[in-house]
Amino acid sequence: RPQVAEYKPTFGEVFSAWLQNYTHWGYTDLDVIYGALPRFVQRSELTDFDLFSYSFGDAEAVYLRGQWTVHRNGPTVNGFWGGCAPP
Repeated sequence: RPQVAEYKPTFGEVFSAWLQNYTHWGYTDLDVIYGALPRFVQRSELTDFDLFSYSFGDAEAVYLRGQWTVHRNGPTVNGFWGGCAPP
């Protein structure tokens, strides 16, 4: 059975009406406590990358991390999940 977490990459398209005034959108784990985001999100991450995801102990693995993933808000990035093969 699919879990809600497996649908997180679709949120850009699913919630596009609510995201239209934002440059980026993202998702995290439920146990994350937010603080002053500019203290750890670099401006270059927002300007240089369409998507970034922080690693916690598994930097060599290539996948989107649920702990913290940010997507640039736009049709190409929001629709990238459509090219993924089902498990």
